[in-house]
Amino acid sequence: MFVNNVGIGDGKYYHKFSQEMVKDMINVNCVSMAGLLPPVLEGMIKRKTKSAIINLSSYMGESGLPFTSLYSGTKAFNMKLTEGIAY
Repeated sequence: MFVNNVGIGDGKYYHKFSQEMVKDMINVNCVSMAGLLPPVLEGMIKRKTKSAIINLSSYMGESGLPFTSLYSGTKAFNMKLTEGIAY
């Protein structure tokens, strides 16, 4: 079983984010999950027993709201990646 519950966020106007914060939020919220999934999936596929991936994301990935555009975008990425690998 693979459980993802990682995430960082900050509520402010998008143009107020530093380049470092943009990179940090994308790295923590997206890159870490996307990078860990391939080896985990490979092991799950080889197993004869059932496996599960649990991605605890956020409703913010469904709808961007004021002050949450960057966070919402990263959570939308996680939701769509999870949906895509489910097939």
